[in-house]
Amino acid sequence: MTCESTKRKLKAWIDGEAGARTAAAIERHLQGCSGCREVASQLREIGQALRRAKDPLPALPARPDLLWEEAVAARRQEERTVHFLQRYAAAAAAVLVLGGALALSPLVGPPGQGLAEAPVEERQDEALAAFFQNLEPVGTLSGAAEEF
Repeated sequence: MTCESTKRKLKAWIDGEAGARTAAAIERHLQGCSGCREVASQLREIGQALRRAKDPLPALPARPDLLWEEAVAARRQEERTVHFLQRYAAAAAAVLVLGGALALSPLVGPPGQGLAEAPVEERQDEALAAFFQNLEPVGTLSGAAEEF
């Protein structure tokens, strides 16, 4: 058996699919040919590595035409999530701006009079107290998520 014919039949021999006469001829050739023995050894290692692979390639779905529909649905869900987060981020920013305005309002006197006459520490304490007294519950994210 030549090296070329041996190499063509090595995979079948390694997998145990070669007939008895072919297997015997390959074994005789491998005894006298170090190059083909090396190729056979490499093929065995590759086969063993593939069998040991923990993450085989994922199978295609039964209906490949559904891939596009699944991708579009996933994109729409992502857009809804982003919209939801943007809406509540804007609401949170508005609450912070209003809270800051309320907190600073006692620090300034009536329009046209400039700063109030009280010392800064007292005005800061009053501003913080006014801010926390005027806070109202805004709602929860879980309630908003149900609405979404």
